[in-house]
Amino acid sequence: MHAAFEPWYRRLTDMPYLVVVPAFLLWLVTKRRSVGWVAAGILGPIMACEPILLGYDLARWDSSCADLWLGPFARSQITLWVYGLAPVILILAAVYRPGRHAIRLVPATAVLIALMLGAAGDAQPPRTVLASPDDCKDANRFYVTDTKTLASEVKKLSTDQRRVAYICSMRGPSGPPFTWGQGSSENDGPSDGVLLDLGRRECHGTKQRSFHDLARLGVRLPSLQQIAYLCPETAIARLRAQEQERAKSTAEFARQQAKAMAYCKRTAPKGPRPVREATGLMSGGESSSYDIGMGEGDMTVFDRAIQDGLVAAAAQGVTVLTGTEGDICLTVRAYRKAPPLDLKGQCHLVKPLG
Repeated sequence: MHAAFEPWYRRLTDMPYLVVVPAFLLWLVTKRRSVGWVAAGILGPIMACEPILLGYDLARWDSSCADLWLGPFARSQITLWVYGLAPVILILAAVYRPGRHAIRLVPATAVLIALMLGAAGDAQPPRTVLASPDDCKDANRFYVTDTKTLASEVKKLSTDQRRVAYICSMRGPSGPPFTWGQGSSENDGPSDGVLLDLGRRECHGTKQRSFHDLARLGVRLPSLQQIAYLCPETAIARLRAQEQERAKSTAEFARQQAKAMAYCKRTAPKGPRPVREATGLMSGGESSSYDIGMGEGDMTVFDRAIQDGLVAAAAQGVTVLTGTEGDICLTVRAYRKAPPLDLKGQCHLVKPLG
């Protein structure tokens, strides 16, 4: 698996002509069969690796392992293997001159592969994690937000119970607390082996499957809450690190907000004494507008503000177009009667929070 994710491996399996064409051109110049042997020696092990390992896995485990190798597009994968092996076979047919040693080597290799597959098939296959979808009904699943409770809950489960809980959480139906589920029922989606492979990679910190492979298999990466079933110590350590980082970010954000709020109150524009007054910090988005008292998703006032070019009001609130993003100071005053116009105008911007 480590080699399969390397760029050079994927490039050679997808584009064998990168070896075949230079080798053919070199043969045209030198007319030496050794060039063909070198080309076959480079491409052969790479192109034959996956089909041989597929046969081993099928013999050692069961047909569910085919999901790891073939996925939902089995014909396309087999076609790619044939596409890669074809030039190797043609090169060998062109340079091979059968001799006594070579004739002995072919059946010996065939016998060796047969013994390997036979030994794999004789091994006892693993027990299926989920014998039936009903197993998830009794699974000990939990969802907690603090690491202390998570650690105590995990200790109550055996290894088998944690594996079942992990698979069920990955296959769980949508809705809290399992909104990240892979399908609408426990028997949807990929095999248990695929899901366990993803969890173990996350636990060990090894290279994960590519986005292309995840999309092909129809899965997503497990969360830290989910891998806590498989490797509680690793998941809890990562969750604690996240909590510390989140607390640090929250404290820094609060400090910046307090600093900006102090600036807003200090620089509030002077004016006639109002009945009531409030100064606050407003945050705007990509629309370069600021909403005051607006309900979420209410775009009618925003549309009217665009037509007006500056501001629009409704019974529920006001939208102001500023042409800026980030935070600004806002001072609101209430008067018994209309105050005199301030024709000079004042605008105080707060630097965006970093």
